[in-house]
Amino acid sequence: MIESTREDELVGIDKIAVIDGKGLAYDTLVGVEPRQFVMTKFDSKNDMLGAIKNDAINFSAICVSGGEGGIFELGTELSQSSVIQGIPILIVVPQDNELDYLKVLESGFDDLIDLSMAFSDISLRLNKAIFQRIAQSQLKSSADQAREMAFSAMSDSSDLGNNIQFLLNSNYCDNLDELGQMLFQSLKNYNVHCSIQMRSIYGDKNMEETGLEKALESRLLRELKDKGRYVDFGERCVINYGSVSLLIKNMPVDDEKKYGAIKDNLITLVQGTDSRVKALDAQKSLQIERDFMSKLTGRLQEVMENLDESFQMVMKQSTELMDDLTLRFEETIMFLDLTEEQEDTLGVILKKGIEGINNLYTDGARIDENFHKLINHLTSQFNSDQGGPSVSTLQELSSRL
Repeated sequence: MIESTREDELVGIDKIAVIDGKGLAYDTLVGVEPRQFVMTKFDSKNDMLGAIKNDAINFSAICVSGGEGGIFELGTELSQSSVIQGIPILIVVPQDNELDYLKVLESGFDDLIDLSMAFSDISLRLNKAIFQRIAQSQLKSSADQAREMAFSAMSDSSDLGNNIQFLLNSNYCDNLDELGQMLFQSLKNYNVHCSIQMRSIYGDKNMEETGLEKALESRLLRELKDKGRYVDFGERCVINYGSVSLLIKNMPVDDEKKYGAIKDNLITLVQGTDSRVKALDAQKSLQIERDFMSKLTGRLQEVMENLDESFQMVMKQSTELMDDLTLRFEETIMFLDLTEEQEDTLGVILKKGIEGINNLYTDGARIDENFHKLINHLTSQFNSDQGGPSVSTLQELSSRL
């Protein structure tokens, strides 16, 4: 049985459910501030719950009246019901001086109404109970929002730590395979499935989580690498930065906030990957130059050894030639009928010529020796087991060139 003092459609009026089988409490409560409260009477708890479920009635408060024996059990059942969560429950008694107040609170009641009170006091208690539940609801909403923000901050902090760890560890990757696997390890934090393309000057590297390449995805990444920073299509998104393109295959299109967070965080990982790709290219280029210099110095050393042998042979042949020339000069001058003064003049000229040639050979030998030492030093430095000369050694070599 349901009775109501006015139409439920009235706006700005609090609807109060009164569970009162005998109707004594309802007859009193119905006279409390009729302009503010609409009293609806129910014979039992089940009638009220049925009205809430079937008629979608939203009550601001529930008043319960009955004998002391079963009213506490009824209060416990109502407070534990999921249907009326957040609705204040008040116990209604003719006189409150004989009730156990502790048991009233333990049974889930928010307050007590004594029917001997004035209508203004009853109205005050109803308003107080309603406002307290509204305040609790707002406080709970604020707490939930604060908790959500805290979890979001923790998640952002975790993502930041994950990205920083990748940027630090990527410096220890010696090749593109190691770099790609480390990137996929970091991507697990975002629960995304990806493929990556790293374009090195020494060749492209395409791979997914398994380390293998998918030809169709590789072709797609190459075609989209110059189409902008982000290319979105369906659940897929391509992030381009420098020499790296990342294909995300399961973007959360239904969660706009998470969608944006993933793009903001993954661009950092792509930037770090691009930096490491360029560093590996520079490192490999330096290694190629070092290997070239090592081979060049080795070849120069071989040339210098051959040149040294040839130089020694030329010096020997020149000495023999000068000795033969001197001997022939001495033998021939006797038959030229020259005066002693003329013979002395020719002898001085020949002697100076021999001395000049010897000086030239001496200077050439000194230059050859210095250049030979430099080549040997370069060879020993570039062929060392330490992977090449140090910076200080290069500066020293530069000053000697």
